[in-house]
Amino acid sequence: MIKNIKKNKKIKNILLIPDNINIDIKKDNIISVCGKLGKINILFNKFLEINIYNKKIIINPINNYFRINIKSLIHTYISLIKNAIIGVDIGYTKNLILYGIGYKVELKDNFLIFNLGFSHSILYKIPNNINIICKNNIELSINGIDKQFVGQVSSDIFNLKKPDPYKGKGVRYLGQKIFLKESKKVK
Repeated sequence: MIKNIKKNKKIKNILLIPDNINIDIKKDNIISVCGKLGKINILFNKFLEINIYNKKIIINPINNYFRINIKSLIHTYISLIKNAIIGVDIGYTKNLILYGIGYKVELKDNFLIFNLGFSHSILYKIPNNINIICKNNIELSINGIDKQFVGQVSSDIFNLKKPDPYKGKGVRYLGQKIFLKESKKVK
């Protein structure tokens, strides 16, 4: 379904590039964002045309191709490019904490060893491009340049042992509030 968009209706499709960031448009619909922390490649949609003029990124539909959701598609790619710029310049961090008696984590080589109240230890292999710091034996700091990947790794670790609804024991995000259920009362 094609939607007619008036010519005077403007879509905010311009993004400013900071001075310390290099952005290149490659063939095969790939944008390369380089900064002091690393490099991220973003694959963009074939219906969009991305150009760089005077340290500005301009995103437009190709050949006046307008779909119903073209505005949301443009804004999605602007967000992806913003996240990549922040990632290669500053980086992203997620902090986790283990809450419970006897719960601990240990960093050995490229593995995290969790003791979470199970009869066995859980080994978690640290992926490439992710830096994990064990502040002590119950706090983790997950760092990386890709916002989605840092969130995925922290979610994987969180899902190893979700907080118990009655006692609150498990893996939590730092600052996460757990609403505990009331336990059964014996009369």
